Amino acid sequence: MDGIVHAIAKPLADVWMRSSRNSWRQLPTPLDAPSVHADGPDADRILLMGSGIAVGYGVLSHDLAMGGHLARRLAELTHRGVDVDIEARPGVLIVDATEAYSRADPTRYDASLLVLGDIEAMQLLPLESFRVQVRALVRLLDSSAPEAFVLMGTAVASAGILDPSAYARAVAERARDFVAILREECDGSRVTPLMITFGEQGVAVVGRDDYQAWASTIAPGMMAALNAASCRRKSAVYGPIDEDDRLKALRDMDVLDDSKDRGFDDIVQMARNLFGTDTAALNFIDSDRQWVKSFAGAHPGEIPRSETVCSFAIQRPELMVVEDLSADSRFRDRSWIRRVGAPRFYAGYPIESADGQRVGVLCLLDSKPRTFSERDHALLRQLALRLQAMVRDRERQRSQPR
Repeated sequence: MDGIVHAIAKPLADVWMRSSRNSWRQLPTPLDAPSVHADGPDADRILLMGSGIAVGYGVLSHDLAMGGHLARRLAELTHRGVDVDIEARPGVLIVDATEAYSRADPTRYDASLLVLGDIEAMQLLPLESFRVQVRALVRLLDSSAPEAFVLMGTAVASAGILDPSAYARAVAERARDFVAILREECDGSRVTPLMITFGEQGVAVVGRDDYQAWASTIAPGMMAALNAASCRRKSAVYGPIDEDDRLKALRDMDVLDDSKDRGFDDIVQMARNLFGTDTAALNFIDSDRQWVKSFAGAHPGEIPRSETVCSFAIQRPELMVVEDLSADSRFRDRSWIRRVGAPRFYAGYPIESADGQRVGVLCLLDSKPRTFSERDHALLRQLALRLQAMVRDRERQRSQPR
């Protein structure tokens, strides 16, 4: 009987989502790149997947949607930076998210947040089918590297956004049952179930104030997980770099040439001025050499990749600081370090392609050893992210059909 009801409800739900004035599908969605950042050092990385409020209905920028508000709220609580990558679109089902997550690289993230279940409730998916799908998803998330959270709206939400009818009441009841099943299947796993309420009356229009409220509800639980020692992403958790994929991403950007880019130059010059170092540079790491794309101060010179500090810096998705290169066993015997006037201090923050490949570094070099504070870390990260946004924009423009 449940199967027959689902077969009838599925096309009804599809029609309602496409045509109802109360459907979120009628609202605008973000037009910018699906990633957001909150300032701070030692950034946590979050993957936001799914449908529903993950999509960003009602606003034109992810900074004003769930990703942006969650990033800022987490940064306020943890006093660290936050990067949120968003893989969300309308119509994502649990089975879709399970398949997408299995293809993702969870070692890039400290935590994942999956927003799911609303469509299945509207389609009146049979309870046993929902349980099977949720169980498969939870097992996958439980076996992955980062902490994971699965978010569903409460039954109030499902009833409120639909037109009053027997169908709406059936959806509300199905959603309540789904919430109970989700809690049962997450029990004993590393996956945390999350629920939010959209409001007693339900609303067809959502906006930044709603996302801010939902993020404030979700963030404290995520903060506790992110602060746990077992969750903090360290070098042992990082997956090895796939050099073929990294080089392909680098070449797709078309930056390995001697052409000048005023936008790159302005930010690199700003970095040198703000930190007062002898040199600042944007370097891209090719298979056998370091390309100096932009520099301010003394030119760092053409150095084989095997000799560069930046080649070490791209091994991790975080800041690399060497306060005195001449005292570091990894670098002190290199020929260019032994030269008179050679750099002693190095700080570099990696630049990533849209798919997370670390292709380059914004670095600082100075002839004297020096320390690097958390405030310095946060500022260099902010400048590197501005360069990264420019690099990704170039990548997007090249990929668009002409």
